[in-house]
Amino acid sequence: MPDSDAPAPPPGEARIHELKSIPPFFQAVLDGTKTFEVRREDRGFNLSDTLWLREFDHDTGYSGRELRVSVRYLSSFHQQPGYVVLGIERGLTVARDAPSEEGIEAVAQGLHEAADRFSDWEGSWTDGPEAKREWYRARAGELVRAYLAASRPGEPTP
Repeated sequence: MPDSDAPAPPPGEARIHELKSIPPFFQAVLDGTKTFEVRREDRGFNLSDTLWLREFDHDTGYSGRELRVSVRYLSSFHQQPGYVVLGIERGLTVARDAPSEEGIEAVAQGLHEAADRFSDWEGSWTDGPEAKREWYRARAGELVRAYLAASRPGEPTP
């Protein structure tokens, strides 16, 4: 098993690994207090792979919450045979909860308002694609923040 000073795989070799994560471990990764995974090395993990963590309770099944993280460090040092420690990083990913009714309503309202705003575009077609792209980006950011605020009351939004 390579340690992190091993070279990253060539472009195109990074993979996505779908993995179950029990609630306390999932929440710790989501909170940022757990920045590693200890896993059975049965998948050929590599640096730059993505772990698709799906919250799973053995009694109730999948919760609908999921999170994607990147593998930034690999080590089998002092692990049981066949196990590996994966240093992980969330980067810009956002955990996705099972959508709440309020979240769905916020997105629907935002889409409705965005459709109305097409006529609000204050630039002209001659301003170029970058100006319009930035305007759309700002509207998309508003939609994401509205969804997060509505679906997770009391939690800070980016």
